[in-house]
Amino acid sequence: MKTLFLSLILLTSLAVNVQAQTEKGSKMLGGIGNIGLSDGFTVLAQPNLGFFVADNFAAGTSLLLFYSKQNNFRNAGIGVQPFLRYYIGESLPVRPFVEANGGYLAARSKYTGEGFAYDNKNNSHFFGGGLGAAYFLTNQIGLEAMLYYRSNENPVLVNYQGSSKLGISFGFQIYLPGSAAK
Repeated sequence: MKTLFLSLILLTSLAVNVQAQTEKGSKMLGGIGNIGLSDGFTVLAQPNLGFFVADNFAAGTSLLLFYSKQNNFRNAGIGVQPFLRYYIGESLPVRPFVEANGGYLAARSKYTGEGFAYDNKNNSHFFGGGLGAAYFLTNQIGLEAMLYYRSNENPVLVNYQGSSKLGISFGFQIYLPGSAAK
């Protein structure tokens, strides 16, 4: 309990001079990346771009790029994921946020081996959201983590980011002040 209390005091004292660029007119540029090496090889890149349409409220889109290979099975895809994100709080070094997203994903799966082969194309819509927090290293650079949920109409594509519909993502953002931002 003492450690928690001391940690809160430290975070509060750091918050005095830290202000994130989440004002209306600002932009955010960043994304997440993932490389998985268990049971094969998986790589995911998800760059994003967002605009603050109101203070603490951003709208933007992510580009989804992924590839996985496990034994004789390969899966690759591309998608687009619009999002809405709301940051809670004002001038804290750690800013919680909520996010809602959805999008479209096109993937191609191939299997060759043991006298059998197939090549299948899948298209899918999905929606999701999450709760996260951004830790601002400076007023323009933030590291973030988000606990997310994703639902998908095609069970083959649900798992492009992991082995379940629930997951944790880690990423970074660069916050660029708008012309009207201070």
